[in-house]
Amino acid sequence: MKTQRIRDPIHGLIVFDDDGLVDESVWALLNAPEIQRLRRIKQLGVSEFVFPSASHTRFSHSIGVFHNARRLVGIIRREIELKRVEGDFNEGRAKVALFAALLHDIGHGPFSHAFEEARKALATERLTEAAPKTKSAIMRRSPPI
Repeated sequence: MKTQRIRDPIHGLIVFDDDGLVDESVWALLNAPEIQRLRRIKQLGVSEFVFPSASHTRFSHSIGVFHNARRLVGIIRREIELKRVEGDFNEGRAKVALFAALLHDIGHGPFSHAFEEARKALATERLTEAAPKTKSAIMRRSPPI
């Protein structure tokens, strides 16, 4: 893989090198349709109606989270190698953490956090309406004591 770059307004230049497996796999994932759909999902919901410059997608957010996770893994590796902290660096766990950072928003739909409270209220309302019916059905099926 040739070196790829993404210029991020917050993190600056994010470089994807031929580092073995992680960067190449991450670059391939970034080009997958499942990740590309995150470009159309806003991270901040309807906030941009009040703050027009608050336009941020789940795609750019996921790249930023991956970038920060990669930096953090590098710091942990360095601190262990310099014996500033005890323990052994676990390469497998580091890779899992990096992929988890990239993919953590993959299941989000549009406005997913913005409507959480509305969804909870609707679920509570449905449960309240269903409770008498459920109780009645249980009573019909239960033998008398």
